[in-house]
Formats: sequence, structure tokens, C-alpha cells
Amino acid sequence: MSLKHKVLSGLMAAALSASLLACSSAPAPAASSAPASSLPSVSHQTETPSYAYQRGTVQNTRYGTLEGFSEDGALHWFGVPYAQAPVNELRWKAPQPLEPWEGTLDATESMVASQTASVQASKDKAGNGTVEATTALLGSEEGAVTLDITRPDTDETGLPIFFYIHGGNNQTGKSAAFPATQFAQEVNCVVVSVNHRLGLLGYNALPAIQTGTEEENSGNFGLLDLAAALDWVAENAESFGGDSGNITVTGSSAGGRNVMAMLISPVFEGKFQKAISYSGGMTVADMEDSQRVEARALAPLAVEKGVQSDEESAAQWLLTDGEEVRDFLYSLSDEELAAAFGGAGIRMSAFPHHFADGVVLPKEGFDTTVYNDVPVLMVNGDREFSTFCKSSPPFNTPSVAELMKDEVLLPQYRFAEKYGSLMYGYFNGEESAERMLGSGYESPIYTCIIRWGDDPAVVGEEYATIYGSYHCMTTPLMTHVLTNASSSYPELYASPSCQAVSSMLNTYYKNFLWSGNPNGGELPQWDAWTSLDGTTQLIVDANDDGAWAEMSTDHISYAEIIERMEADHSIPDDQKTEMIRTVLNGRWFSGEMDAYYGNEDLWA
Repeated sequence: MSLKHKVLSGLMAAALSASLLACSSAPAPAASSAPASSLPSVSHQTETPSYAYQRGTVQNTRYGTLEGFSEDGALHWFGVPYAQAPVNELRWKAPQPLEPWEGTLDATESMVASQTASVQASKDKAGNGTVEATTALLGSEEGAVTLDITRPDTDETGLPIFFYIHGGNNQTGKSAAFPATQFAQEVNCVVVSVNHRLGLLGYNALPAIQTGTEEENSGNFGLLDLAAALDWVAENAESFGGDSGNITVTGSSAGGRNVMAMLISPVFEGKFQKAISYSGGMTVADMEDSQRVEARALAPLAVEKGVQSDEESAAQWLLTDGEEVRDFLYSLSDEELAAAFGGAGIRMSAFPHHFADGVVLPKEGFDTTVYNDVPVLMVNGDREFSTFCKSSPPFNTPSVAELMKDEVLLPQYRFAEKYGSLMYGYFNGEESAERMLGSGYESPIYTCIIRWGDDPAVVGEEYATIYGSYHCMTTPLMTHVLTNASSSYPELYASPSCQAVSSMLNTYYKNFLWSGNPNGGELPQWDAWTSLDGTTQLIVDANDDGAWAEMSTDHISYAEIIERMEADHSIPDDQKTEMIRTVLNGRWFSGEMDAYYGNEDLWA
């Protein structure tokens, strides 16, 4: 019987800002009547399993048989569990091995993790009013440890595996954020897009839940989920025609930062052979600072429920390791946990994660000299900060058209976006490469900056001014499915210049997945870093006549960016000060700028 493509019922479209969703949005498959809180159904079958891939929608894994679906020249298996559901006593435990099932699992439903689209009313950390005012809790706890698999509908085996981690600040997002059909066909690979625990379910540093192994006590449950998913993929790659010895971990935004964290985590040693970070840099959080932030965030709930009399006492109580605190934390619903934090807006202090615990991540963070040393691509847009700038007060209220006409706000936007993008782009690419090279990293490190989208003559004045090559533009370029800013400009993304850039980049990615080297054929040469003063990024751009790429020898630093900011008088000094202290402060990339200008410490 042919199974139809189904997705969770009850999905609601949340009004998610670019600052929170980043690159986690994607068009959802067609709705279904399947219950949102259950795993796909199982039907009885007793065939002796063979794990070798045989072209078709039914495949045997080492845990049971899956039936997916065929669509648009690709085979898909969605909602595939890779560990036991992290519910009840497993809520804040390491992922537990999956139990085999009998019969055939319906793998046609892409699932969503709890907290995936929970966005609460909050003020930004500068106190500039409501950032989000919409709440939409989608999915199920079972969905937190599932993955989606897509491959070309061919007989070929031994395909490289593109293991993809969605974005969303490790607070939001879903495996369906990467619609993989066209990419899997163009690159000729198996795409595995993974769900993992998010929000406080995925990252909880509070002492009261630290009652397990050292890895569990790290609080980095989202990373532990990803390690378990990689184990499942290696174990079952053959069932989908994939090569378990050729896994490339990839991710966008938070997913890219998760990839970078994998490079320094002993938990991930030997689990992958290559890595690609799209718009993702090096981020870690201090455990004690994170505990204080989490305690403050949950204190109002302790008061509301009558457990503590005031928020100050509640915060101190939540920092203890008593059984009463643990019981309280386990009693909270997913909705209540999600409501504790609003949109972080690429500020670690607003939602701490990637705890430098000394077990899952080294205490010295990215200053370590011990890496999982594999070939790496780091790919970024030239305007990494644009969507975050547009979603920040005072620029979040006017429409794009209104902002373009505002003679006061537009120059402020240009200033904040320009220097935010310079810092963010450096943070995501060159700074990471320099730190890795300085640590003795031996495998090739390739960095790339995409500049398509910056030239008004090619993309129009409005798009070039407000967005340009924005954070995670790589996703629509890879998949040809429009998300976030690109969805408002369908004709632009269907243009010959956009398609030329997409084709060039996907060819580089294909070469890298298959061989560990992005070069090949007639592509412009993409050189790896060889020294701290040599060539740097590959610059990629296009117009309607085609795409081109060339190596850059330009270097930049935070000191040089600050020097440029000091010399910039495009807006009055009081407005410049306001932009630096509210729009640019406390971001992943702004530490040196914050110190130079004496900005408020948002961790305090």
C-alpha cells in the first residue's frame, strides 16, 4: 500500500522574528490528521531483515523496518527515532538506546521537538520593549530525538552523508528546516536532518538535576542527543545507501555553532569525517554564570506556584541541589519552561548553552589545543547581522518600505548593520580559522564569504540596503526553497544570478562531501588556510552573466573594526552611542566592542 506524506497535525504558524528563528524556518509538508504527541504507527510484519539498501520506500534498520515515501525523484523517511523519548525521569538524562520494534514503522511524518516554536513576550536586554508576543508550542517530546532522511531515488550506494543540524539559537527549530529533495539530488548524497532537545530541555546547568554521569551533569543534553544521532546514523547508514565512513556534520546558525562545538568535544571523537559550519562561530558559556541566569529566569514560577515567597529567595533556592528543587523542575511543563526565556537575539546571556563543563566541552572552551581534527568549511554571508538588526528596536516596527524612507532611522540602521555584520562575519569565519590554526589544527580549513545580494545593480536598492547576503542565506541557496528574508523576494531568488551562485556553491559542497576537498573541475580554486598572514576567504558573487569566485588576502580584526566605528560620523554621536549600547551590545561577537565602550554587562 502506498503511504502518503504526512506531518504533525496542529502545526500553527508562529510569528517568529528573524532574531530568534534565524534560519530555522522552512515550509512545512502538507498537514495530516496524525496525533501530534505520538510516534509514527507500527504495523505487523515478520520478514527476516536484510540491512543492505534496496531501492524503494521500505528499508530495514537494526531497530526495525521503516516505510517512507517517494516524491519528486527522492526517497524520504521522516520522524525516525534514534533514542528513547526523553520524557518523565529521562527529561534531563543522557539519551537512552532505542528499543527495537516489531512490524513496520510509518516513517512519513516529520516530527517536531517540544519547545520548538515557543516564543514568549519579552523585553530585549537593553529594555527596549516587547520583542515577541506570540506563543506557539508545537510538536511532542518524542519528536525531540527523531531525524529525517532524504536520498535520490536511485540504486546507487556508498553515498556521502550530509548530517544537518537546524538553526534557532538551540531554542527553536525543526528537522524540516532543511527541505532536502533538490540538494540531495544535486550533491548525490544522503541528507539526515536531525531534531534534538531545545531550550531548557536541551541545556540546563542547574545543580539540582546533576545526579547522573559526568556527561549528564554537563547540562549539554542537546549535544548529547546529537552524538546519539550520529551513532544511529553510522550504525544504519547502509540501510539508506550511505557510507558510514563518510559523514559530514553540518549546520546553520545554532546548528553551525553546534558543529564548531563538536570539533572541541571529546564526546564526538571519531563520529564524523568532515564538517561544514554555515553562519556559525565559536560560542561557550560559563557554568556558574549560566546557573545564575537560569535561576533568575525560573524564579517567577517558583513564586507563582507558592514554593518561594519572593523572586530573590527563589533564585537562591534554585541554585541549590536539594531534592525539592529537582522535584520542582521536573514538575514544570514544557510550556512553562519555554516561557522562562524569550528570544535571545544572538546573546548568550539571554539563553545560556554550550556549557564549558570540562567533560562534554573543555573548560577552556575554544582556547583548547585538542580538536577533532577533520577538514572544515566555514561559509558565511557578507551581511550576517542584517536580519538581527532589522528585528531589533527601533528597526523592528517599521516595514522595510517604511524604513527605506525614514531619514532618521535609515542612517542609524546602516551604521548598526554595517559594523554588526563586520564583527559577526569575522567572528563566524576568520576568527575561528585563526584560533584553530594557532592551536595546531592540521586538517584543511576553508572559509568563504558570499557577497551576492549586496549589489543594488543586481538585486535592487531595497534588498541590498536592508538584507544583502544575510545570515543563513546559504539555506535557500542550497535547497532552492525560500525561507525568512528570501521568501519576500521570490523573483530575485529565481534570477539567473542567484541560480548561478547556488550552482557554484553546491558543486563546491558536492566535491567536499565526496573527497574532503571542495575543488574540482573548472571551479575557481578555493585555497585552504596555510598561515595567519596568507590568503583568507573565498569570495563568491554573481550577476546575470554568471557567478565568479576569487581568493582574498584581506584580514580584519576587532581592533580595526572599532577604529572604523570611531572614525565614522555618518550619524550624530548621540545616535551612534545609542546604537552601540543597545543594538550591538552583548552579542556573540561584541565582547571587545563592549569592553572598549564600557557597555553594560548583560550577564549581571
